[in-house]
Amino acid sequence: MNEVIYEAGISSQQQQAAVELYSAAYLKIEYCASYKTLLVNWSGKTSSKELRNGYNLIREALMDYKPQKWLLDIHKRHPISKEDQQWVFKEVFPEILRRIDRDLFVAVVLPVTQFHALVGGLNGDEFIHDNSFLILQHFLYQEEAQRWLNQMHDFKLAASTRVG
Repeated sequence: MNEVIYEAGISSQQQQAAVELYSAAYLKIEYCASYKTLLVNWSGKTSSKELRNGYNLIREALMDYKPQKWLLDIHKRHPISKEDQQWVFKEVFPEILRRIDRDLFVAVVLPVTQFHALVGGLNGDEFIHDNSFLILQHFLYQEEAQRWLNQMHDFKLAASTRVG
């Protein structure tokens, strides 16, 4: 059986399991139960207010579903201000990590040319809370991002099974 791959790297059968949590011209948030992944797609130009409101919605979705895997596709989003970017990394990500209180895997889809500008200036402390880590990885395509998320989850599960 050939499966059709959709934008989020999810097959047609699994796409049906995705629950749309929010949709606007600049932001779409879905939860895919099959992959236990929060799917976030940003696109176009967003004002600072839209960006911050959007990340507040993302926080709510993460608190409701508590997935360890998060696919954040920003390859179609226009660049945001340095101030907004710092707010996401220094306020949003650490809060999510503290509140979920377990390792989080975040696959970010964006062009290579934008990745350094995105993470430049971070010291890494934003991604650690007690014994939990937020592990951020860059990808060019959603399909490879979802594969990585699944592998990281499987590795984490296998490691915890061996230890426990």
